[in-house]
Amino acid sequence: ASALSYGQNSLYRLASETKADLYIGHQETGLYIGCKLLEKGYKVGFDLEDWYSEDLLPEARRERPVKLLQQLERKALSEGAFCYTTSKAMADAMAEKFQSSVPQVVRNAFPMIELKEPSLKPAGEPLQLAWFSQTIGPGRGLEVLIASLEYLDDIPLCIHLRGRISTEYRQ
Repeated sequence: ASALSYGQNSLYRLASETKADLYIGHQETGLYIGCKLLEKGYKVGFDLEDWYSEDLLPEARRERPVKLLQQLERKALSEGAFCYTTSKAMADAMAEKFQSSVPQVVRNAFPMIELKEPSLKPAGEPLQLAWFSQTIGPGRGLEVLIASLEYLDDIPLCIHLRGRISTEYRQ
């Protein structure tokens, strides 16, 4: 479990002392703690924003606790009070892999809308975008963001990246 994050025991202790009516596990640490809470009979739902055991490139997966993540995902999908994820395709694939009910879908991406006139910021002020991700590197979607910049022709832009950055992306 320490391969996922640090401080899980403290977070688990705090969560179990809170005596909430419902806990929601989000991200890998929340998935782990939520599954521990399930074992003690707490009501836990799961926000599976990513498919943690499947979402990295093969070379990055070698260093990840994939089997542990798969066990946790299986438990969340089969025993959680509810689960939701970000796409119908991922929900269906997870249900098939783990032989579970299909998680609900709450999208975190939406169709691009065409702006008639850029009204996002006053002229000359850059549009500030923040990219938050567990890791910043190949295969995480950043390439798509950068490629889409050509559609923003005359809009000044500043992108802030937050996350653990891979060596090749640091430059």
